[in-house]
Amino acid sequence: QIRQDVAQLKGDLEVVTHQLEDMRTKQGASYTDLDTRVRKLETLAQSVTSGQMPVSSPNAGSGAGDTKADVTQQEASAFAEAESLNQAGKYKEAFNAYDAFLKSHAGSKLVPDALYGMGYTQFALKSYKSSAATQQKFLDSYASHALAPNAMLSLANSQIQLGQIPAAKKTLKDLIATYPSAEVTPSALKRLKVLESIK
Repeated sequence: QIRQDVAQLKGDLEVVTHQLEDMRTKQGASYTDLDTRVRKLETLAQSVTSGQMPVSSPNAGSGAGDTKADVTQQEASAFAEAESLNQAGKYKEAFNAYDAFLKSHAGSKLVPDALYGMGYTQFALKSYKSSAATQQKFLDSYASHALAPNAMLSLANSQIQLGQIPAAKKTLKDLIATYPSAEVTPSALKRLKVLESIK
């Protein structure tokens, strides 16, 4: 029994070690990603202020610029503030900012990004159950969004923290099968391998 308990503890420790390594990697990547997104939004807000583009474009054509054309200066500024707080590691303040954004701008094109950001801050605040629910909501509504693979990995991380190992395995398998070429897929493969090694 003692040997089994020790083996279990070693397995748990390995999961936590891998998780810490992955979180460090993800945190570094997230800082870069957040910085890029914040800079884009600041540029967008300046463009709106200077009158270089309409606050909203009801008859925008097809193309990558549609989302930007449909984002108001107020939305861009509110979202940029939440992202900046997240980037600075002020997770409680960032959570409140994302929450306020989602309540005030429910129809915004930035809602998926804000929802994902909220889930990220909840995980950072160790509110794993809430984080899992938020990321599941994201996946239910925005499965084709570019952040969907990241949301699935975040969901699996919360499930691991909650001791929901079978559910975490399923989430990771779904992630790998659905998004084989996603940037986070190698991390998902490593995580799944560790979980499979625990009896």
